[in-house]
This record gives sequence, structure tokens and C-alpha cells, in this order.
Amino acid sequence: MEISGLLRAYIQSVQLAPTADNSQPICYTVNNREHSILSGFDRDRCAGFFLGSDSHAYQISLGANLENGLRFCHHHNLANRYEVYDKDINNLSYKITFNNDTEAENDIPTEILGRHTNRWPYKLDAISEELLTVCSSFAEGDVSITILTQPDDRKQLAALIGLASEMRFQTPEIHNWLYETLRMTPTEVAGNDGLDIKTI
Repeated sequence: MEISGLLRAYIQSVQLAPTADNSQPICYTVNNREHSILSGFDRDRCAGFFLGSDSHAYQISLGANLENGLRFCHHHNLANRYEVYDKDINNLSYKITFNNDTEAENDIPTEILGRHTNRWPYKLDAISEELLTVCSSFAEGDVSITILTQPDDRKQLAALIGLASEMRFQTPEIHNWLYETLRMTPTEVAGNDGLDIKTI
């Protein structure tokens, strides 16, 4: 099915959002007639292999996906409405509908392209001091960002993260799941899901 340039650009933007362990668990159902896209768990591809549709990993992935979508709409000044379907935790999804099919510029906004969490190859350069200063001022409710600049603070946080990681892998199920997500060969990596072993 041929989809409009607007809907295609939207999908390209939301696909850049990070997903848990690069599992890519989201599929998109396009409705050209009502100019809408339903984003939900990809049961055909991911059932029985990745973390399920009721997992926190999928929920966070879907939320990041929606965030990119709303940023796309705001950048292009597109009137839209979205509905989150969360009554059944096993079928968590959302649908975004555009009020009309006006062809916006079909580019991915720079604010999405520049996000540090995008699915780009790892960068070797550090985040700029200017960006760190801007980020440190962000706050919403009880949520804020703290930038750790002192080596001792970083070591303390790294130790806590290491402990949390060790606690996470206390069951055979988690070990088996991690192994199944690893991609060993260039052919496997080309599938654009899972973890490229060379980057670990």
C-alpha cells in the first residue's frame, strides 16, 4: 500500500526513538483514509522472543515513540489528536490522527535528528558543555536533571549501576533473553534489531 509522504515522514521520525535493547518491538498500522497511524506491539515478529507487551521495557519504548511523534507534529505545525489505549496492559498502543492530509515538508525535524538517544552509531565525542548547561536547567514537577562533573560522583553512580545490573541478571530467563537479542554477524545486524555484539 502506498502511503502519503506526511505519514511516511512521521514513521521515519518515530522509528528513531530508542527502544529497550534496540528490540524494535513496535509495528505501525497506517490508515490512509482517516490519515492515522496506530502504533502497538509487533506480535507477529516479537511474540515469544523479546520482552512482552506488558513489560516496562515496551511501555518506555512506546512512550519515547510517541514523544518523537508529537515533536514531529509540533515542528510542522500539524493539527492532530492522539489516543492512548491502556485499559488492557497486554494491548498497550496509541493512535495519532491528523486533521487533514496537508503535505508538510517531509523532513525529520532537527530537534529529533539531534537527540542523544537516537538509534545512530555510537559517538566518540563527549556532549558539549553548552548542551550540558542547557539540560541542567530542565525540570518538570519533581523530575530534574543532575549533571555529574566530579570523578568521585561518577564512580559512585557507576558502582550503583553495576550493582543494579548484577541484580537484574539473577535468573536463567534473563540470561537466555539477553543471548537471544545478541547479533553476531553482519547479516544479523542488518536486521536492525537486537544488540550488535561489536558495540558491547
